[in-house]
Amino acid sequence: LGSEEQASAELRLAPGASPELKLQSRFDVADVAALKPLLPLRWGQSLKDWLERAVVRGRIAKATLEIDGPLADFPFHKKPTGHWSLQLPLTGARLQYAPNWPGVAQLAATLNFTGNGLRFETQRGNINGVAVTQTRGGIADFADAPLVLDGKTVGEAPYYFAFLRASPLATRLQALLSQSEAEGPAEADVHLEIPLHSSLGQKTVVHGSARLLGNTLRHRVLDRPVQDITGTLSFGTGVAAESLQARFYDLPVTARIAPNAEGFDEIDVTLRMDPSSADGVAAHYLPRWLLPQLQGAADWRVAIPLSGPHSGHVLLSSNLQGTAIKLPTPLNKSADESWPLKLDLSGDEAVPLTVLGEIPGRFGLGLRFMRSAAGQGAELRGISVRLGTGSAPTRPVEDGWRLTAAVDALDPGDWRQLITAILNSDGGHGSRSEQEQR
Repeated sequence: LGSEEQASAELRLAPGASPELKLQSRFDVADVAALKPLLPLRWGQSLKDWLERAVVRGRIAKATLEIDGPLADFPFHKKPTGHWSLQLPLTGARLQYAPNWPGVAQLAATLNFTGNGLRFETQRGNINGVAVTQTRGGIADFADAPLVLDGKTVGEAPYYFAFLRASPLATRLQALLSQSEAEGPAEADVHLEIPLHSSLGQKTVVHGSARLLGNTLRHRVLDRPVQDITGTLSFGTGVAAESLQARFYDLPVTARIAPNAEGFDEIDVTLRMDPSSADGVAAHYLPRWLLPQLQGAADWRVAIPLSGPHSGHVLLSSNLQGTAIKLPTPLNKSADESWPLKLDLSGDEAVPLTVLGEIPGRFGLGLRFMRSAAGQGAELRGISVRLGTGSAPTRPVEDGWRLTAAVDALDPGDWRQLITAILNSDGGHGSRSEQEQR
């Protein structure tokens, strides 16, 4: 077995009684896998299967085994006529504690078997680059109890993302993990309950909390990162957070994570945006000809679905109260008026950014951004504008701009100066317009 052992044993035999064993042993084992054939026969097959699969490798130093009592009553959890214990100090171990979850490497832990159960405590370990600082847990009863783990971890956000991508949580967090990257330090506490007996109908349970310590999040459709993210989020069947603080375009923002109306987890951000800001959100995502027509700040809501049909999108909405629109009729409004506006930002490999916007019954907008010739960022190539009623906006297929109008009255003279500005702006060259008045 590649082991070194010191032991003393006494076997007491009496007529009509169970043999009684008194054993004390200390030993070292170069590879814990060598002990797998020696598992007690009384342990259930489910437990043996888990130990066979979970304990991949590791060294044992200064292990102790003690048995004292009648062997018929072993392991003495039903009849306390004796006691037994097996203490295994593991170093350099690898533990594959559950299928489809990343394993723990470089594990240093102590396993204590006693009665019909197991307790353990780790001193250190590593999961996909995340440091495991402390873990406690065990199996209360090998006959029917699950494996329970309570662990504390610290690490950098990219390693936590790598852990999530390799875990069963990846499906629930598909949009976050595929559309974004994170940076900065974090800490997480996790509770796991892993069933060892499939016949009992038990299910894996996972929940915990993560503390964000000034992190940065880069999303595919956002040209700038969300920075200085702080706060605590919880996870289990989903992800939730009551209040996360951050900065976006140097604006303070507050975010929460909760299920949306469709039941999918969603990051929900509130902020106040001023379209006249020279270095603000609107200055990047709206055409330059439109920015001078918008005056005054308004409250906005930003939603980032983490899964579901809108995963990968960034959804913005505002009633525009506080923002005056200086466009000609029928798109002029005072700052006091409420016009519900919705914007949908999305991107893919072919088209890095698409912006669709609508004020129902008044206005529709479609913007198509393509990668610049220099490969640095994206530039506006296609613009589609709808005045009045009509179908929902779609991504422009052609370069240039297209204007459609279905309104009671439209004075082309009022729009001539603006149309000239559009033609002279980036994305307006070689454009064409189609006007329809009814």
